[in-house]
Amino acid sequence: MSQKIQIIISCDRRVLELEQVKNWLIENGYSLSNNHYHVDKTADIIILITCGVTQMHEDFTFKMLEKIKAGMKPGAQIILG
Repeated sequence: MSQKIQIIISCDRRVLELEQVKNWLIENGYSLSNNHYHVDKTADIIILITCGVTQMHEDFTFKMLEKIKAGMKPGAQIILG
């Protein structure tokens, strides 16, 4: 059974990396969530792609991590990149 993966991006500077990650996941048989803005409660793995360019970006990242933790399904994993 394929794991469902959600990718959330919180940094516009990382769009190229996002596309590279998405392509690799698709090529390796992973199922991707179409939801990029709200926590997908069916995802097995949630990848948060972020950056620390400014304090505002860092603060947003920590807020997003809390939102993900509160909304993800039990047993799901978070990968921070």
